[in-house]
Amino acid sequence: MFDEQRFREVLREEIRAALAEQHPAISPEAYMTQAEAAKYANVTPSTIRKWHAQGLAVQKVGRSRRYTKSALDAFLKTPTTPATFAEMTWNS
Repeated sequence: MFDEQRFREVLREEIRAALAEQHPAISPEAYMTQAEAAKYANVTPSTIRKWHAQGLAVQKVGRSRRYTKSALDAFLKTPTTPATFAEMTWNS
């Protein structure tokens, strides 16, 4: 017997998976504001802006920028991450 509800669930899951593969920006990973990203990275919001200018990946949502934990983690793992001792000390 055909289960329409189950069919819809499977179809929805398949569409989400296909979209996440083709368009990572649509993936369900939560986005953080600049302030949330700064708190997560233990730096100031101005440092997040500087990191963005130096290559930190960002997603535009309307007119605002959003950051993901995976983008911040990847950026922080790069050997040339420009975190300074003073910024790290102030936010400890």
